[in-house]
Amino acid sequence: MQLKIINNNDAYTHVALSGNFDCEGVAEIFEEFKHNVTERNLPALIDMTEVGFISSLGLRTFFACARELGAKGHVLVLYNPQPFVIDEIKLAKLDQECPVTRDLGEALRLVTERKA
Repeated sequence: MQLKIINNNDAYTHVALSGNFDCEGVAEIFEEFKHNVTERNLPALIDMTEVGFISSLGLRTFFACARELGAKGHVLVLYNPQPFVIDEIKLAKLDQECPVTRDLGEALRLVTERKA
């Protein structure tokens, strides 16, 4: 699992994940993810284009991040998950906790328009 920083500006965080967001994948990037997404206390956009699999631990990681950011008035947006991954997101009802979109413009709008 890899985490690539796309944009860490003063308005929002934008990162891309690649690989499997399973137990091993979460362990590989957890500290970097926490530092670059949750601890920045800004809206966050996660590009999931290259995530081929998500486990229950990966889903719980996103739930925790979405709730932590939401408590501070910010949003976590998941962008472009693959078909298997979107099925798991919907089954877990993660899409009710944070927006999920295939449109990059919509994702950027969501992270830049919502204010605390």
